[in-house]
Amino acid sequence: NHKEEIHDYVTNTNGSFNNAMNNLVYLNNLGIRTDIKIILNKQNYMDLKEIYCYLLYNFKRKYTLNICGIDLCGEARNHFNDLYISGIQIKESLEDLALFHLNKKGKRPNLLFSEFPVCFMNKHSIMFLNTRKVTSNFAYSSFNTSLIFNSPYDCGTFSNKCKSCILENCCPGFWNSLKDNFEKDLKPMEETR
Repeated sequence: NHKEEIHDYVTNTNGSFNNAMNNLVYLNNLGIRTDIKIILNKQNYMDLKEIYCYLLYNFKRKYTLNICGIDLCGEARNHFNDLYISGIQIKESLEDLALFHLNKKGKRPNLLFSEFPVCFMNKHSIMFLNTRKVTSNFAYSSFNTSLIFNSPYDCGTFSNKCKSCILENCCPGFWNSLKDNFEKDLKPMEETR
């Protein structure tokens, strides 16, 4: 998040916001490819345009802004009510950011939406959907903790509704940890004749 107190609360580490931003801006200023990953949750989904503008102001060179779905593993499981947002809330916030980005003049970041199912996208947000499938072994490869590894938390099309969707093979899906929560929001695409 672009708000120090929210970032430090979510990371459970005082000073983590300033530490992360200082290092990311430093790398960006050196011309090193900079990817900013924002995990969409209840604490930040209403602030996506503010976050976008904050980053645009602070990063002088090209960067990627990747808005990602949350995986409720590790400590996030203990904070479910503080973090979880519905598929409908996700759909509205991503579409709003996509329109804002498309209407922005001048310098803009590369924009990606990752770990969200196709049916959570609208007309404009679908243009930024990263369709790469993610596994926990890849996403958490830099960590070595039993809270994450040895768990079934992969990103994919886990629901029976997904199995009936004509876009299942190109849909990145969502984190398995949210299967039961997202079930009601999934809207499989059907073949039209």
